[in-house]
Amino acid sequence: MVDDLTEAARSVGLEVNANKTNWMSTNSTGQTLMVNGVELGLMRSRMTPMATKRKSWHVCVLPAFLYGSEAWALTKSSETKLVRCQRRMERHMLCHRLVDRVPNATIRDRTKLKDVIQEARKEEVEICEEDCGR
Repeated sequence: MVDDLTEAARSVGLEVNANKTNWMSTNSTGQTLMVNGVELGLMRSRMTPMATKRKSWHVCVLPAFLYGSEAWALTKSSETKLVRCQRRMERHMLCHRLVDRVPNATIRDRTKLKDVIQEARKEEVEICEEDCGR
């Protein structure tokens, strides 16, 4: 599938830049995802420094994660789902499994990621201020 995308892009004069798509990863087929012979999978690699993973999270993942959040109703149920999703991503970044029983506070101390709920609320306030004309 990635090769098809690369070929389609090349046919119209575009090129897939492996450095810009380096944060992507997949493990659904047991095979690594490769673009032009370059393996992708930055977030789950043990060799990648946490600072690089953190920057990729804040630049790529968090905006995609919160896309459309101004239209959400942040209920307790939706907050729980967002927190669980973020914790799971953080565990993958640190290569920890649930059976390792590492506390959430320890994981957050190691990753130092922004909390998705706080960011969603901050965006909600910014949208409200824009609508009110402040």
